[in-house]
Amino acid sequence: MTDLVDSINKNLLKVSLVLGGFILILIITVIMLINNTIRLALFSQRFLIRSMQLVGATRAFIRKPFLARAWFFGMLAGAIASMILFGLVKYTQANIEGFGLLHNEQMLFMLFAVLVGVGGVLSALSTLRAVNKYLNMSLDELY
Repeated sequence: MTDLVDSINKNLLKVSLVLGGFILILIITVIMLINNTIRLALFSQRFLIRSMQLVGATRAFIRKPFLARAWFFGMLAGAIASMILFGLVKYTQANIEGFGLLHNEQMLFMLFAVLVGVGGVLSALSTLRAVNKYLNMSLDELY
């Protein structure tokens, strides 16, 4: 009996390592996609940023509307993802017996809060990086 338990534990460890690697690859891919999408969106605004610099706007004044919008949309995306995940959990509870026993509502709501927070922070950091790139460019580099 102990051999069976040891075998199950070893196989469970192997499966969890494979799934962990797959999740890590997916997280890196998602972060790269978000970053590149934001950079592409701000590329079209590079001349607006330059115009704001030319009329004497400070760097913080230029960054503020971009960061506020990115923070809002990132948190909105996290909230939408949380709603979808909540719907999937409720659907699974209704259709799979015993799933409700595994359900921890407090942990689920902490996950939702983390999703909303990470969405806002990730988009704000990517936007800050992209805006700083265009703030530091010379006029020749903008073209």
